[in-house]
Amino acid sequence: MSNRKVQWRGATGNVYEYEIHGMDFNPQPGDYGNYIFARETPIGWYAVYIGQGELETRIRKHPTGKKASMRASHIHVHINNNDAQTRLAEAKDLRAAHNHASTTILFRPN
Repeated sequence: MSNRKVQWRGATGNVYEYEIHGMDFNPQPGDYGNYIFARETPIGWYAVYIGQGELETRIRKHPTGKKASMRASHIHVHINNNDAQTRLAEAKDLRAAHNHASTTILFRPN
């Protein structure tokens, strides 16, 4: 578990707290949650890719995860073993606020 955390704000104004991990992060099998492949910049965080699901599969094995990891410097994780609807709503909210085609820069880590 990481001690570093960052808050990401969604389009709805909801704020979600994520743990900051290096690219060598290995999720526990069976853990579900939301994740962000992020790149640290001099002025904050840039979202490369925002996703949700079973973390080991999505981060380590999914083709999109492998491709996004080439442009990211860190993986931000919000463990959420609750229902898929909650995870999907969070991912949708964050994607709406942080369009991947934009240069949206986010909060500095706490």
